[in-house]
Parts: sequence; C-alpha cells; structure tokens
Amino acid sequence: MGWRFRSLGKFDEERVGLPVSEIAKQVIPLLKPYKHLIIVFIIATMARLALSLLFPLVMGWLVDSAVTGSVEKLMEYSLLFLGILSIYWTVGFARIYYMSLLGQNFVRDLRERLVEAILRARIQALRTENVGRIISRVMNDVDTIGDMFTSGLVDTVADIVSLVGAFLIMVSISYILTMALLPLIPLIFIINYRFAIKARRVYRTARKAIAVVTSKVEQEVSGASVVRSFYSRRGLNEAEFRRVSADYAEASVEATRVVASVNPVMMLMRAIGIALILYLGGVLYESGSISVGTIVAFYAYLEMFFKPLQTLAIFFNTAQSALAAAERIVNLLLIDREDEGGEYEGSVKGLVEFDSIIFGYEPEQPVVDNVSLRVEPGRVTAIVGPTGSGKSTLAKLLLRFYDPWSGSIKLDDRDLREYRLSFLRKVIAYVPQEPVVFSGTVLDNLRMGKPEMTKREITRLLEDLGVAEILNVLPGGLNAKVLEEGRNLSKGQRQIISLVRAVLASPKVLVLDEATSSVDIETELRIHAGLRKIAKAKGMSVIVIAHRLVPVAMADYIYVLDKGRVVESGSHSELLPRNGLYAKLWKTQIVTTTL
Repeated sequence: MGWRFRSLGKFDEERVGLPVSEIAKQVIPLLKPYKHLIIVFIIATMARLALSLLFPLVMGWLVDSAVTGSVEKLMEYSLLFLGILSIYWTVGFARIYYMSLLGQNFVRDLRERLVEAILRARIQALRTENVGRIISRVMNDVDTIGDMFTSGLVDTVADIVSLVGAFLIMVSISYILTMALLPLIPLIFIINYRFAIKARRVYRTARKAIAVVTSKVEQEVSGASVVRSFYSRRGLNEAEFRRVSADYAEASVEATRVVASVNPVMMLMRAIGIALILYLGGVLYESGSISVGTIVAFYAYLEMFFKPLQTLAIFFNTAQSALAAAERIVNLLLIDREDEGGEYEGSVKGLVEFDSIIFGYEPEQPVVDNVSLRVEPGRVTAIVGPTGSGKSTLAKLLLRFYDPWSGSIKLDDRDLREYRLSFLRKVIAYVPQEPVVFSGTVLDNLRMGKPEMTKREITRLLEDLGVAEILNVLPGGLNAKVLEEGRNLSKGQRQIISLVRAVLASPKVLVLDEATSSVDIETELRIHAGLRKIAKAKGMSVIVIAHRLVPVAMADYIYVLDKGRVVESGSHSELLPRNGLYAKLWKTQIVTTTL
C-alpha cells in the first residue's frame, strides 16, 4: 500500500487551465500509433479481470465439495481451478508485456517529439521558460502522463469494472452480508482519499527537500575551488549543508510516519469487515441459509472490492495533477516554432548588409536602434563597444534566432527570410563566447563541421592559425580524450577547438562573438592574423565581436556601437585620430595593460 502513496510525491500542485476535453483532444492523437497495442492490452486486462472474478466462485465450490465429501466434484473443480489459474498467468504475462511495450514506446516517442519541438522552437518563446522546468517536463511530466494515459486509464476502468462486478456477485451470493458491509464502503474511500491528500503533501515536502540537498551538493562540487580559497566560507557551507540535510531527514521521517499510519487503519477496516462476515455468515450458516464455500467466496470478493476502493481514491486525488502535467506537455508541443524561411539554397558569396535595424527583447525597449553596417567577403569586420551596446544581438539577428522589428538584413542582396533556415545556418558559422565541446577526442570535435577532413588538413589549419602547439601539448595531441563538457580542458583550449571547428566547416560568413576572450593576447593576435589570411584566401566574410581591442586593430573595418547605435566606423588608423569612443576604449585598455 505504501508505494501507492509514495508515488504521489512526484505530482505538482497545479491547476489545469485548459478544459479536460481540449487536453484529451491534444493527447489522444499521440496514442493513435499504438492503437493495436492498446487493444491487446485492454483485452488482456479485461480477460485477467474476468478470470479473477471467477476465482472466488470456484474456490467456494471447492470448499463445499470438500465439506460434502464429493470427491468427483472436488476433482472437477480442482482441474477447473488449475485451468483458470494457467490462463490467468498467461494473460497476466501478456498484459504486463504489452503494458511495458505500450508505455515505453509512448514515452520514448513523446520525449522525441518534445525534444524536436524544443530544438525547433523560437528562441523568443524559450527565453521566458525556466530550463529546469523544461527538463522536468521532458522527464517527469512525460513519465506521469505515460502512466496516466496508457496503463493508468485502463487500470482505472478495470478497477471500476472489478468494483461493480465484485459488488454484484456479492449481492447475488448474499444480499444480507452485502448490506451489512455497505456502511464501510464510503468510510474506506474517504479514509484513503484523506490519507492520499496528506501523503501527497508530505512527499512533496520531502521531494523539495531532496532537491535542495541535490542542488547544494552540486554547488559544493562545482564551486569546490572557490569555496576552498575562502577558508572562512567552508565552515558556513558545512553548516548550511547540515541544515538542509536535517530538513530532508525530518521531511522523510514525517512522510514515513504518514504512510505507516495507513496500514493499521486499513487493517482495522478490514478486520471489521471480516468480523461482520464471520459473525453474520456463522448465523446464516447455522440457519442453513448459506454454505461454508459461499462464505469463503464472499470473503474473497470482499478483498477484491476493497482494493479498487483504495486505488480509485488515490487516482481521483492525482488526476488533477496528471492533467496539469498533460497540459504542460501540450503547451510545449504547441510552442511557437521557428519560421523555416524561404526556398533559396543557391550560391552565396558572403556580402552581409544590415539596413536600419531596430530590435529589442522586450516591447518598446530597443537594444539596437537604426543600425546599418556592411560586411564584405574576404575581409575581417569588427564590431566593438561597451557591454550592453547590442553587439551580440546583431549576431543573433544574422542567424535569425530573432527577426528585427524593422529594417532588413541581407545576404548577397537577398533578404535573410528568403533563404531556407537550415541552409542559412550552414553558410553562416557562429562561435559564441561559451565554447561547446563534446566527449570523444579533440580530433572528433574538430571534424564535426566537416567529417571528411584529413588529419593533415586539420594540422595545416591549426598551424595557419598559430594554435597547433596549444593542442599538441595535450596528452595524445589531437587524439587526446575530451571528457564530458570538456572538463579536462581549459576554457581557452575549448574556445580554440570551437573556433577551428567552425573554420573547418568552410562557411561563407564566420561570426566570432568573444570567441577568443579566454585565450592569451599573444595567441589571440596569431589567431586574428591567421583569420585575415584565410578570409582573403577563401573569400570568407569574418565578423569579430570583441571587447579586447588589440587584436581588433587588425580588422579591415570596425564598427563602434554605443547604446544600440553605430557611433563610429572606419579602420583602426582612421578611428584613433578622431578621439571618439573607440579612441577612449583603446587608450583605457592600453593603459590598463601597461599597468
């Protein structure tokens, strides 16, 4: 009984916003591919239920045969009992197998659809979503509705049929015994329902407590080096962990206490029922109104009657939360998706033009305001400016993570929206400040953009960019193992891998958004010198977004942004004499570097 109450802990206290009919309209079509499995599962469940309703009758006949001494009937009913039992086991196996097959396939396919919806969702739609909640939907909510809308509904219908069937048979066996037990029925349901509410509350508290403990452990592990550098903080962290750990222990004990109190109460109800059957059954037997076998059968049906009452009480308590989980899944499946763009997938040279672009993440709060700039093939164009001036936003607009409020962005005199989105992101490579590397080897990571590249070609590019030695010093060189998220590499090494991977993909436009910010200045200068040569040789348009201006000075052209506007533009040698914002930023950085 306890496991049923413990399962309540995974549900969240949320109300359903959509009508149940609308949720069903969205969820039921997801089950259509499995209709054959569902039919087999329903047939197996109902067959098993029918057989289970026969057992008490046959047991009663067996007892009466033994009491009366009818050996022939005893043998006949024994064989019948064994036959029913064999079929029951076979059907039970089929039911469990098809339930697992149905549930696992449904959960797998639903998760795949959710991940596909997330990957194709508009960035704007995902910005307002908490990452933890999205993960919870993909993992926890999918499991919840997988249980609810597959085995859960079928088992609930089976419980209702079992309840009604057992009650009708009990009435047909002994109307008097059934009426005597009638007052216990609402009492058992109410007790289980109330316990379900309480168990749900305490297990939710315990779940939140373990989430706090997990988060605390994660913080301690990920921030171990920082914590240890502040010796006085270590004692505080240990005290905080003891506190949250104690909270979890207290919540767990309370949850256990609630569950432990269920069984004694239910055993009392069961004992009252048995006592009534034995007393009234004995009276009826003495009067010749009922046989011993009938009393045994009635007792078995009473057990079959009580169990569905308990299960249904819990089901009704959790149905609202399960529907809320279904609603969250439906909302995620219906999340706004990216516009796939036009049909163009032709040749591209790499001429980029921003014309009077206005855009912001929040209504009436533009981040870039009337920005116009031009990036020509074969040249390195830098975009610089103070933090929050809109530099990275321009990169996101170029990749169509967002569309501008007004103005146009063109690639080779063709609006970005005319290109097929997948093709556009193939010809434009983007390297963010936070590098992404994958487990495998360094070579595996570098080849992701172009798997057919040979090791010799990759080595040549590394030498052209002046970074070969940085990767060669790793144990195994390019064959060095990369742990999950590149934990065994420095951030600078991860940035180099991300940058080289993008260059190897041979894009027509390469966007570097603070892509070398964690690399030492000497290496960064070599990288930018190499990029200039590669851009000219391949006719590649290179856009460099950066705060550090020393390597930017090599760029062919520089745009200076401030408060979302282009305030200056020109080459390094042209901008310095103007004594504008660029010259101010340059002098500040040079003085800081000198000091």
